Parts: sequence; C-alpha cells; structure tokens
Amino acid sequence: MRKIAEEYDLKLVEDYRDEVCKLEAEVRDLKAKLSRALNPSAEQYTEEEISAMCAENEVTVDTLKNADVVCFDCGSKYGEYHDRVSSVWEGKCNVCGEVKNITETRDYGYLQKGIKELSK
Repeated sequence: MRKIAEEYDLKLVEDYRDEVCKLEAEVRDLKAKLSRALNPSAEQYTEEEISAMCAENEVTVDTLKNADVVCFDCGSKYGEYHDRVSSVWEGKCNVCGEVKNITETRDYGYLQKGIKELSK
C-alpha cells in the first residue's frame, strides 16, 4: 500500500497519525514552557509540566481503540496473539509511539484484553 500511495502522491492513515502525534507533543512542550515562564521562581516542576510529561506515555482505552498497528511488546501486553500469518514491517507503534517491527492490531485481537482491563 505504501508504494502505491507514494506513486499516486497519497497519504495513508498512519501518515496523518504521525503528524497529529508531533503536534500533540509540541502542544505539551509549549504548555510546559508557558508554565515555566509564568512561574520562573519555581524550583520544582509545576503540575502542568508533570502532567504534560506523563501524558506522553499514558495509554488509554481510546489509544488502544484507535490503534491500527502495534509493536509486538504492546501487542503482547494489551492483546492476545492469534496463530495466523501476520505481515510485519518497521514503523511507529500506535500505542507506545516507538519505531519498531509492527503488525496490524487484528493479529492481537484488536487489543481487547487491554481495553477490558483499562475500562474497569
């Protein structure tokens, strides 16, 4: 699909997801800088800075529901692997955000195990 998309100058869903992740990270960074500018005498991190830093690594039910691709670490943690043929390629995991070998979430039962656990 990637080859055809590039041939016809099209973008895939994961291309937009990367842009959105970059923009969200930039917003968190700007919020932390604004907080530091408003409280220059603060020696410790402010609550806004801490929440901005923690939000980057937080996995929510929505994160799992919206994930199209997943690395094997996150797949094993939040789903159950089905013994089938899987395509594997290098890309950005929609759950942890790291560039690793990834596959589609359907290979891990659409991460239903993690969704059920986080919904409790």
